[in-house]
Formats: sequence, structure tokens, C-alpha cells
Amino acid sequence: MISLLDRPDRSGLIANVAGALTIVVVLNALIFGLGWAGTSRRAPAFLPPPVVIGIVWLALFPCMALARWELNRAIAPRADKAGIFAIFLLCSTYPFYTGGLNSDVVGEAANVSLMLLAGGLVARYARRSPRASAWLVPLVLWLCFASVAGAFALAPHGT
Repeated sequence: MISLLDRPDRSGLIANVAGALTIVVVLNALIFGLGWAGTSRRAPAFLPPPVVIGIVWLALFPCMALARWELNRAIAPRADKAGIFAIFLLCSTYPFYTGGLNSDVVGEAANVSLMLLAGGLVARYARRSPRASAWLVPLVLWLCFASVAGAFALAPHGT
């Protein structure tokens, strides 16, 4: 039996996007509730306020869900969808292994790793499902931005 998330029809679309939105809303509630919404003490001036970052993730999670649904429509093998599950899981747990640990180094390593993984998926999916690939591009761009911000935070600052 095909699971609801694996359906290539409208019900699969709704299930994927609704699931992603539910997870990101719960995560944002936890992040702001636990006080992990702060930025690094050495965060660059161009980094947006935490509430804007939360809003960006409200858009990025559905993008990942739409990429997964597009793979359903392309009748992609389960292994292809596993890549999206991996970045979805890593993005979902990101606040806990970065904010919870309060480490700019872990945050930067996570940003770069996620950026490379998501970029690899964009390339991998480009032939099988160009739309799935396209839905992951905003995530890659955001992770590039976050990596640059993290590099600024880690760079030595003169007095």
C-alpha cells in the first residue's frame, strides 16, 4: 500500500506540505520558547533578526516538501526521496545541535554540510525531476547565505 506522503496526487501534495508546515511551526515555537532564537554574539550586521529567520524557514520547509512531492510525481525510487528526508531531518534538528550547544563552529559546520548535501540533491534530481530540483534551490541559497554569515561570525575581529 502506498503511503499518503508517497502519493503523486493532490492528497499527497497536501500531506507533504501540511506535514512540513506543522513541523516548522512546532520547531519555531520550541526555538522561541526555549530562548534559542538569539544570534551569535559575533553575528554580522547583515544577519536578519531571529523572527525573519523563522519566517524564512516557514517558506523553506514547504519547498522541501514540494520537492519530495515532485519526486512522487516523477515516480522516483525511494532512494531519491531518502535524500530529501535526510536534509529535512537535518534541518529539523539543526536548532538543537547548534542553538542548544551554543556553538558557532558547530553551526558553521552544519551550514556548510547541509549546503553541500542540498546542492548535491539539486544536481542529482535535475534530470529525473527538474521541478524537484528547483524547489531545493531556495534552501541552497539560504544555506549559502547562512554559511557566509557563519564565516563572518567565526572570523577574528580586530579591536
